[in-house]
Amino acid sequence: MSEELKRRDGGGYIRTMTKGPQAGRKRKGRWQWVVVLAAVVAIVPAVIFASFSAASYLAGLTTTKATLIDILWHRYVDSSSRNESERPHEQMDKPLHYDSSDSSEMVTTLPVPVAADKTHKRVVFSLAVPDLSSGHILQVMAEFQVTNDLGYNVMCMSQIILAESKTSVSGTEITEANGRNVTPAAHHDSFPKIGSVTVTTTGTKYVNVVAWCAASNATTGARITVDADYGRLSVIRY
Repeated sequence: MSEELKRRDGGGYIRTMTKGPQAGRKRKGRWQWVVVLAAVVAIVPAVIFASFSAASYLAGLTTTKATLIDILWHRYVDSSSRNESERPHEQMDKPLHYDSSDSSEMVTTLPVPVAADKTHKRVVFSLAVPDLSSGHILQVMAEFQVTNDLGYNVMCMSQIILAESKTSVSGTEITEANGRNVTPAAHHDSFPKIGSVTVTTTGTKYVNVVAWCAASNATTGARITVDADYGRLSVIRY
């Protein structure tokens, strides 16, 4: 049981003090409040710190997102504003293949003068390559065959060029001009060609296979046969 104790203080007032189990419970309640207050003091700064950290992280994400969008937008605008001719080779169209198909020889014979000049040159194959831009690369392969029924050696020359028209015999060199004698004993001979060129102009150009012949003992009007469907011209544009 609790017991009330009374005593006078210095001012003459009577103060009542409780002694027993109830007093213990009151003291215990005070300690609980102390513990709660200490927990609040410890937790609140941690919560505030975590809130600031989360805010900083989200702000960082927003900034990163904005930066990425800005970069991608500027790249799109830059790439859209430039002409295709100004773009790096890697950003251009996929490779395109052009082929002259079967029996595409444009001539059936080649003149055989004693000394050949430009007037004796003939376009054996031609392919139009459209939509060219500076930086495009053309890889070219060609082959044709001739037959010598003249009874004497005939020097046959050939070259691949990039020209302005399908009948032009002069233009940008894609392969060297070279050749060899077609002898009566050999009778037939083929002339394979391969080369590549980087385009420096725009528009439609023509890849032409040009051939010409000569013989020191050629007779007037002599001609050598270009065999039909024994060759073709193939172009890949990169």
